[in-house]
Amino acid sequence: MPSPAPNPDIGAWDRLPAVEQAERWEQVVPGSAARMVRQIEADLAHQRRLATLQMVLQAIGSLIGAGAVVAYVWIAKSYLDHGEATAGAGILGSGAVGVAGIFVGRKIGRGTDTPP
Repeated sequence: MPSPAPNPDIGAWDRLPAVEQAERWEQVVPGSAARMVRQIEADLAHQRRLATLQMVLQAIGSLIGAGAVVAYVWIAKSYLDHGEATAGAGILGSGAVGVAGIFVGRKIGRGTDTPP
């Protein structure tokens, strides 16, 4: 008989032992069930902190990337103002493509848009 598919709603709680096993452990080591529950709660809180940090780091990366593109546009405009439109276009094009390549490469390297 195949094992049931993991239930994403259960999450870390499926790591708890069966009730009968937990009762036996509680007889041998009083307070072990409470310690297991506290550890799972701590693990879940840690996972939430990691997910929040990942979201903040992605936002910071996006802001830095956008800032880099703005800087390339500013430099290209400076070249244009000084009569060097070709150089400005080259700097803007190569810089913007480089920044876009970094973002696309990161997403392809991870395989998904969601944090691991």
